Amino acid sequence: NCPANLSSGSWCQVACNAGFEPSGPSFCTLGKLTMATCEEQLSNVTLSFTIGNVDYNALSTYPNFTTAFRKALQTTILSQVDRALAPKQVLINLSPGSIRVEAVLVPGSLVGAAALWFVFDSAATV
Repeated sequence: NCPANLSSGSWCQVACNAGFEPSGPSFCTLGKLTMATCEEQLSNVTLSFTIGNVDYNALSTYPNFTTAFRKALQTTILSQVDRALAPKQVLINLSPGSIRVEAVLVPGSLVGAAALWFVFDSAATV
């Protein structure tokens, strides 16, 4: 917790409500106060779905097709969040059962976990 007055050259850590974390310490340098803010804690969002009529084993025998398939899934998911995530923040795992997809979305500074849940919870199709 931070005191009411912070002397120059000192710093403190703000306390945030549950579900939020400090953006960093608050500090004072040469009489200028830089206050930390409380930001939503980031947690991954996992989407799971099955794509029918595609043979996982057959797809797996062609690495170039598998890579292109993952990229297409990633691009589709990114389009749903209006490009608020970078491709490296959408991790795609494929497994047998037609094709079972698990996509892990790693929130960042532009979009939090709650916003991602809202987008995909309200989407009829991806």
